[in-house]
Formats: sequence, structure tokens, C-alpha cells
Amino acid sequence: HGRVLAARWIVGGQGRVERNRNLGFDLRATLAPALSRRLLGDVEQEFTVGGGVALLTETPVRGTPSQRAEATASARWSYDRREGTSLVVDVQSRAYAGLGVSRLRTETDARLRRALWGDFTLGLTVFLSTDTRPPAGATTRGDVGVTTTFGWSF
Repeated sequence: HGRVLAARWIVGGQGRVERNRNLGFDLRATLAPALSRRLLGDVEQEFTVGGGVALLTETPVRGTPSQRAEATASARWSYDRREGTSLVVDVQSRAYAGLGVSRLRTETDARLRRALWGDFTLGLTVFLSTDTRPPAGATTRGDVGVTTTFGWSF
């Protein structure tokens, strides 16, 4: 979420609470204030890039909880066509580089939603997470998933 400032600058942030035992953590809480810049923005699409510092608390599957700061960089492209058959595409990538630790995490989410007929929609979401140094207990360095949705707006 963010607030638009003058000249396409956006101040905002993100908060996340996650659990992914495959990546080795029972709890990961992230609070990431950021400054972003809208590079492209028109009626149908928008492209922004940003950066900041994230505060992270992580409880691994095995081991002791830790707190640290990470530098963040992000990019987001969204397309929203409402004329004719509605189509919404949203792709966001984030990178987290450990400060004082050689660790890089990435997260990418891509969402597609298309109107079928009337108020019915079909959606597809793909996510990808990677970690160069996952916590103890991790069974993998990356995770990928795909979901589909069938929706109705009223």
C-alpha cells in the first residue's frame, strides 16, 4: 500500500506474515517501508520500481528465532483492461538482500484474471520463492505454486 507524492513518487510499505515448512520456517514476519517511483502510468497499465529496508523476524523449523534487517528492491507491472472482455494482469517481484549476512531471497507473484461472460471470471496465480541460505530444516531452496480460480462478482 502506498501514498502518491509529487512527480510520481510513492511512499508506502508492505507487511507479510508467512509459514512455509519446505523453506524451513514456521513463522516469517516482514515489515518493509519503501519509496517507489512510477515509471509508466496510464489508463490501462502501470510500472513501478522501489526499494527500502525490511525488518524481518524468522522462526525456523529447527533452531532459534532471529531478527535482522534486509535491503529490498521491487518491481511491479499491472495491466487492467475494462473495455470489452475484462483482463487484469499483475506481476510483482521482490528481492531481499541480508544486511551483514550473505543471503538473498526473492519472491515473484503473477496474477491473471479474465472475464468469461457476464460477471464470471477465470483466474490464474503463479508464485515463486527462492532463498540462497534457507533456515535449518528447509527441504528446498525454492518453492513454486499455481492456483486457478473461477469467480462470480455480484
